[in-house]
Amino acid sequence: MLSTVRCSTAAALPRLVALAVCVTWSVAALFANAGSPATDKSGKSAALFVLHGMARAREEFRSGVCAISYLSEYKNVTSPRDSNVVRATAQLWYAGNDRYRMDWTYPQSGGNPPFHDDVAWSSASKERTGYFIHAKDRNIQWDQGRRTINILPPDSRRPEWVIYFDVKALGIHSWIVFWQGESWEDSISTLLQPEHLPNVAAISNDVYSLTTERRKGRRDTQWVVEVDAGRGFTPVHSFMRYRISETAPWQNIEDIETAWQEEAGVWVPTSFEIDERQSPKVATERLAMKLSWSGVNQPIPDELFSYKSLGAPKAVEVVDSRLGTPVMIEHGGSKSAHARPASKRASRLIALLVSGALLIMLIAIFAARRLRKRSLRNVEKQA
Repeated sequence: MLSTVRCSTAAALPRLVALAVCVTWSVAALFANAGSPATDKSGKSAALFVLHGMARAREEFRSGVCAISYLSEYKNVTSPRDSNVVRATAQLWYAGNDRYRMDWTYPQSGGNPPFHDDVAWSSASKERTGYFIHAKDRNIQWDQGRRTINILPPDSRRPEWVIYFDVKALGIHSWIVFWQGESWEDSISTLLQPEHLPNVAAISNDVYSLTTERRKGRRDTQWVVEVDAGRGFTPVHSFMRYRISETAPWQNIEDIETAWQEEAGVWVPTSFEIDERQSPKVATERLAMKLSWSGVNQPIPDELFSYKSLGAPKAVEVVDSRLGTPVMIEHGGSKSAHARPASKRASRLIALLVSGALLIMLIAIFAARRLRKRSLRNVEKQA
């Protein structure tokens, strides 16, 4: 009898082990997937799952060097003469939204770059570059048609020729917000607030749509971002649509396509395209960029964020206006022995000009008197 029981127990042992393994695996899977849309039908939990996944993935990307090709097309249907095409290239050194440098180069034909000259610019030059550096304590800007490199407070306005965007945030912004250059940190912080949590729906096993709705009068507007969780929680397709009533069909007025690839273990954007057709019978706009990366998550030398790295000619001055009063720290390519306010230099120049004008006036008065005396003498001789 005892031997029979032992044999039965021995025969059942493999089944018991298999059952225990299955239970353990199921419990582990349950905890591993907790909070994901696949196991939690709560809209809030689904939104947090996707948003936190995006946040973690973007935090892994810290720095990189990017070559950008840029194309902007504006077509005015009602006034074709106002249509234009702008092509440009840029080099971006990115070490976060609070430390970056962008060198924008525009061709001198096929579009008018928004530069402002204060020196003669050779029409034979095929292209022209503007330089912009942003750090926590300064902005540095200079373009090749100006005599001065300006060092400004970090919150100063960027020049018109700088098209800045946070590469981490590509694909989640509408056309207007893209042009404002809103940072990834600000964007994700807003989306995670309870009152701004988007509605989430599963499109496929790894792709989810995040929808933000707004109603104004009878018009409904939706901003939809499709996120690929299987490829680094990257936003791959976004669009804005509206309808004039609950029964009217939706109409897309913006479409954005963003491609990403894995570099050094993190996901970075490689192409970005916006089509805007808010009023297609009046005008349409298209923006397309290609981004080529190198040195992802490698340190960027501090020297690249200094005005000395711009390679400006010796005739270019450097003026620091961060404290309110412009101070010239470089003149003629050499550092001044004593940094002097640029305003004093201007005052000296004005004083010199005034003195010269007075001297010319005195000479003119003296010459007029001599001429008058000669005229009187000639009249007396004739008399």
